[in-house]
Amino acid sequence: MAIPSYEPIASQYAKSVATVQTLIGLGFTQAQIDGADQALITVEGAAVRYTLDGTTATTSTGHPAAIGANLTLNGNKLFNNIQIIGTGATVNVTLERFI
Repeated sequence: MAIPSYEPIASQYAKSVATVQTLIGLGFTQAQIDGADQALITVEGAAVRYTLDGTTATTSTGHPAAIGANLTLNGNKLFNNIQIIGTGATVNVTLERFI
């Protein structure tokens, strides 16, 4: 079985998540989100919390991700539902598609 290959569609770097953010809030268009098969998110500066079910992430609600964590999400529903927050944190996000 071949390992899938991806190519970047769009990226946003050093985006603050001091207040709760979605991919739209981080600067992606809905067309970019809809065209993606995978999202790569890297956490910098401080830990974050994120949710994948549409629940509002808070500094005490959601999955924790430490500084330097790399999150890989697959599936458009997750891209539309993710919410992320972290006081003093920034994230780098790249949306990719299968090639």
